[in-house]
Amino acid sequence: MKKNAKIVLFVLGMAILAACGSDESSNPEPFYLEKVPPCRSNSEDNCEYGLLTDERDGQTYKTVKIRDLWWMKENLKYRYLQPTSSMDSSSFCYNDTLEYCGIDGRLYLWSAAMDSAGVFSDNGKGCGYGSECNHAAVVRGVCPAGWHLPSEEEWNNLFQAVGYGNFIGDKLKTTTGWYSNGTDDYSFSVAPVSPMYYHDGQYGFFLRWDTYTAYWSTASRDEFYAVTMYVTNVDYYVYVGDYYDFAKINAYPVRCVKD
Repeated sequence: MKKNAKIVLFVLGMAILAACGSDESSNPEPFYLEKVPPCRSNSEDNCEYGLLTDERDGQTYKTVKIRDLWWMKENLKYRYLQPTSSMDSSSFCYNDTLEYCGIDGRLYLWSAAMDSAGVFSDNGKGCGYGSECNHAAVVRGVCPAGWHLPSEEEWNNLFQAVGYGNFIGDKLKTTTGWYSNGTDDYSFSVAPVSPMYYHDGQYGFFLRWDTYTAYWSTASRDEFYAVTMYVTNVDYYVYVGDYYDFAKINAYPVRCVKD
């Protein structure tokens, strides 16, 4: 059975309804953040940028500040090669082609994204497929030093900055590469990258390249599913959810956020 997804528009709608109760003492106004004006358009770019160098492999990434958080605006490329019980690695290139890793980053199992082997920190140690892994601390995961894997709350912080509503997906998508391109108003630059699926006992199943992207969060729904941020080509929205496709055993890109 498919698991339910949490659509961010629905979450905001429920929050607004809760704030409209007649008894203010028993129904306090819910906390949410104001929208941030777009910093980029076809004619100008006023976004705040930075650079991040990963000391582990020398890779340099562009970063962008959205509200109070610094985000990588590129997908992580670090070769996390810790083996699993059935494979000699836990991160991969699209279509098993090294060229794609250089363009749009690697695809990571949730265990790799969380650094379940504890190579870089202990906060995500033991987190993977078959482990519910409820943690309270910030999880560095596979991210460079000084950065960490985004929590579900940090993804929602980003969505609130962009503004819940129509075309939120388009505001985050790149202006090229998609079957239906975005406007990239905040220079977050979500590019389409097919995940790698586990199906019928084997890996290697990919979607069409230009229609879909999902990113891991640290949030675990149960032993087998984790929360992702995902953008599709079929509508204009962004979702935070845990559909059946987002099993921890599948491989998705990673974006990191600064500590």
